[in-house]
Amino acid sequence: MSSVIIIGTGPAGMSAALHTAQCGIDTILIGLNNSTLVNSVQTVFGYNTAISGKILIDNTRSRLKDLGVEIITDEVIGFSYTGKLHVKTKSADYSTDSLIITTGPPSPLPDLDNLSAFIGKGVHHCAACDAFFYRDRHPVVLGNGEYALYEANQLLTFAASATILTNGEPVNVKIPDHITVIEKKIEGFFGHETIEGVLFEDDSSLLFAGLFLAVGIANGSDLARKLGVMSENQLIQVNNQLGTNLPGVYAAGGCTNAEMTLSKAIYEGEKAGMEAAKFLSAKAHKNS
Repeated sequence: MSSVIIIGTGPAGMSAALHTAQCGIDTILIGLNNSTLVNSVQTVFGYNTAISGKILIDNTRSRLKDLGVEIITDEVIGFSYTGKLHVKTKSADYSTDSLIITTGPPSPLPDLDNLSAFIGKGVHHCAACDAFFYRDRHPVVLGNGEYALYEANQLLTFAASATILTNGEPVNVKIPDHITVIEKKIEGFFGHETIEGVLFEDDSSLLFAGLFLAVGIANGSDLARKLGVMSENQLIQVNNQLGTNLPGVYAAGGCTNAEMTLSKAIYEGEKAGMEAAKFLSAKAHKNS
C-alpha cells in the first residue's frame, strides 16, 4: 500500500493527515507537539463560541488515531532519497512514497554580531548540500543538539574536522570523541569577503573554513534542501498544487508563507493531502 509521511503536528499537518487517512493511505505524522496555536480560537467554522486551541488539537489527534494515523513524537533531523524518500529522526529511519512538510515558519537567525551579513558568504544551512565545498578543511557548526550533531557528521564525509559551537549553551546530546565542542559564549563573527572566524566573549577566537547553522531543531526549508527542494528566504517554494520541484514532495502552512492564519493552514494542509493522494493514485495506476 502507498504511504505518506507528514512532518509537523500543527493544523496544516493534521489537516493533511485527515485527508490522506480518509483516502486509505498509510499515514505517519511526525512532530514534537510544540504547536503554537493560540489558547482561544474565535473563528472556527461550525462553532458558535470560541474554542480552546488545545481542545481543537486534542480532538483532531483523537480523530486521526481513530483513522489509523500513526502519530510519532520525535525530532526530524534529515531527509534523503535512494529510490524512495527517507526521513531520519533522532531515534529511527522511515521510508515513504510521498512527503508533506508542514513545519511552520522558520526560526529567526541567532542574534550574533555580523552573522546575517555572511549568509551566502560561508554561512550555510545544509551540510548534505554543501559539505563537498569543505573537503579536507575545517568548518564549524552552530548549535547544541541532535541536529547540530547530525550536520557535523554530514560534514565529516568530506571535511578534515568538524567543531560544534554552542554559544554558551550546554550540549544536550552525546557527542563522539572525534567531534570537538566549544561551549564558550560568542561575541560575533568576522571575515572579509567571506566569514573567516568567531570571536568569543573571553576575547579568544577561532579561525574556520565555513559555518553551518543548526540551532535548535531543523526548520522546513533546512530539511527540504537536503532533498534538493527549492527554497527562498527560508521558505519552501511551492506551485499552485502545493507541490515542490521534487515529485511526491509537498509543503503547506507557515514553512511556505510566514503570514499564515489558522484557516489558511488548515486549507493548505487539506490541499497538500489531496494532491499527495492524487500523486500516489497515479503512481499506483502506472505501476499496475
